[in-house]
Amino acid sequence: MKNIRILKKPDISKLSQSILAAGLPVISLALIGGAVWLTTLSSYDLARLTPYIHSIYEHILMSLTLIVGGAMVADIAARDAENNKQD
Repeated sequence: MKNIRILKKPDISKLSQSILAAGLPVISLALIGGAVWLTTLSSYDLARLTPYIHSIYEHILMSLTLIVGGAMVADIAARDAENNKQD
């Protein structure tokens, strides 16, 4: 029987954790809400609103990119400040 290797949780700063904890649920709710809204549309409305639908999902996914990128930048800044403090 093979041993299962458990990966340890990555160490990220508290600020990064709070950015992700605040942003990811909001993005998830927006995606779920958009999916529910799409299921209620008729085929005519779906065809008519296609450019609008694409822009909605583009906005949601760009927000996801900004949240994850912001958390990464905050983590890099926290690690840099920690390294400068040790020097």
